[in-house]
Amino acid sequence: MQERRTHQRPHPSRTDKQGCTVWRAGLAEDPHHRHLLREVKAVIGAVHTPDPEEYHAALKEAGFELIFSGEASVDGGHQWPLVMRADDFYQTFKGIVDFLTQYGVIPYHFKTLLERLVEGGQSFVDADKLGLFTTSWQIIAQKPLKA
Repeated sequence: MQERRTHQRPHPSRTDKQGCTVWRAGLAEDPHHRHLLREVKAVIGAVHTPDPEEYHAALKEAGFELIFSGEASVDGGHQWPLVMRADDFYQTFKGIVDFLTQYGVIPYHFKTLLERLVEGGQSFVDADKLGLFTTSWQIIAQKPLKA
């Protein structure tokens, strides 16, 4: 029998925002950096990437006290080694999808999707190596207990 897991809601007096994406300041001047970040946003689904200060202000306005805000990764926040391992899989899988698409076995949009993932994956690696962003920023805040 398969174990059924239920989603537990976080305690209402504590919030833990893990893994948010934080872009480095001053990137807008370099066109290559802008290009990389545009492709990375497409891969990770980032629509709006607020600064940590925006989160801090919202949490404080809601009555929370900031406990920690910083890089949560022990290796300095670099995710590119993990992405490179995934890229090996996507490159192999892309060859199979290209073949199956060419012969009409699967729909063409699968090929388009994998091409975007492969292209954006390399941009993720390049941008992470340059230190343009982190995807492992952690914010921990707690609502004070009422006396």
